[in-house]
Amino acid sequence: MEGLNLGFSLAACILVGFGIGWFLDSKLGLQTPWFTMILTLVGLGAGLREAVAVGDRLNRKSERDQRRDERSDR
Repeated sequence: MEGLNLGFSLAACILVGFGIGWFLDSKLGLQTPWFTMILTLVGLGAGLREAVAVGDRLNRKSERDQRRDERSDR
């Protein structure tokens, strides 16, 4: 079930970064969208980090299940 939410969490991280950056750019009245660009990339990095963490958790769970199945077959 955890893997199904992966796409949503990746998109949410990117959108939150974009939203905060856009808000800061508009409040500060900047001519170029520096905060939007930088915080969107930070959001992308956070989303990818979460994706790797979920992948690692699922891999460890799969390995545990496989070892348990091997022990029960004996």
